[in-house]
Amino acid sequence: MSAIAKLKDETAVTLKGTLLKHLNEDHYEFSDGIGDILLDIDDDLWKASNIKAGDKVQVVGEVDTHRYKPTDIEVVKIEKVLK
Repeated sequence: MSAIAKLKDETAVTLKGTLLKHLNEDHYEFSDGIGDILLDIDDDLWKASNIKAGDKVQVVGEVDTHRYKPTDIEVVKIEKVLK
C-alpha cells in the first residue's frame, strides 16, 4: 500500500511511475515503485495522452478519499516520461 492512501483528501500530488493496467471506465492501476495506486483519469484526458499500459508516466492530481472504496488520485495532468 502506498503512503498516498494516508494523505488528506484533496492533497496535491505529483507522482512518477508505471501505468500498470486499465481496470474499468476511468480507473487505472499505477505503481510508484513503493505501492500500487488507483488513478482516476477522465476519458478526454486519457485519449489526448497517447499513453498505454506499461508506459512510464508522471501524473499530477489530488488525493480523493472515499468512505467505502480505496483512496485514489484524481488526475489533472498525465505525461509520458522518457526512459
